[in-house]
Parts: sequence; C-alpha cells; structure tokens
Amino acid sequence: MDSDIIIYDLLTNDFNEIDYVIKTLKTAKLDKNKKLIILSSIMTWVNTAPKLQKEGEEPEVVEGEEGAAEEEEEEEPEEEEAGDPELDSQGEEKPKPPKVLFFKESDFHLRIPHEKYNLHKNIETLALSAPKA
Repeated sequence: MDSDIIIYDLLTNDFNEIDYVIKTLKTAKLDKNKKLIILSSIMTWVNTAPKLQKEGEEPEVVEGEEGAAEEEEEEEPEEEEAGDPELDSQGEEKPKPPKVLFFKESDFHLRIPHEKYNLHKNIETLALSAPKA
C-alpha cells in the first residue's frame, strides 16, 4: 500500500501550519494513505507525577522488555535478601518506597507539560485524535 510520510518538528516548525495539516488530514478524503510523524519534546511530560507500583501489584512486563525486567531484579542490593531490613531511629522497620514504573504509550493522557510546552501537548493531542487507517 502506497503512503506519503509527512514529518514535522514541533521545536522548529510553525504551530499554525502543523495545526492546519493535522486538521486537513482529519477531514479530507485522501486518495493515498498519509503517515504523520511529529517530533516533540520530553518537556510535554516534565511535570507528570511518577507512575508508582501499587503494594501487592506485580510489575507488568511489556513485550520486548523481558530482559530489562530481569536486569532490574539483578540490580537490587543483596542486603535485603540477607533479612536485614532497614530500621528507623526507633528500631522499627522502614516501609519500602514504591517502585517507579515506566510510562507506556497508552499513558499519554497523563502528561502534564511545562507551562511553555502546553502548545506542543495540544498539537500532540490533536494528532493522536486523528483517525487511524
């Protein structure tokens, strides 16, 4: 299947042009498939709270990340295995901090951008709302 690829960099292109292209792709009846690639910034995620593992919840293993999950397990300090829990000043066991999880592509709705990158996030959201062929 033939398709055209359209690439925009949000850091260097005009937002009005990108907005126009996305809206045109969403509403036009096209003869060929189009692929829109938008290069954005990590700053659209910068104020997003960390995603934490809930107590008693097993970490999800995403396809292709099996090796990464195994490596993480190996990096844990051996002291915990020896049965020496950390104690606070009163001799009580300190609770373990929750494990920080990786964001997935499906977590895009959680993004909280830096205030200067709200327009970037809006363009990304508009592009994500476009119908997929």
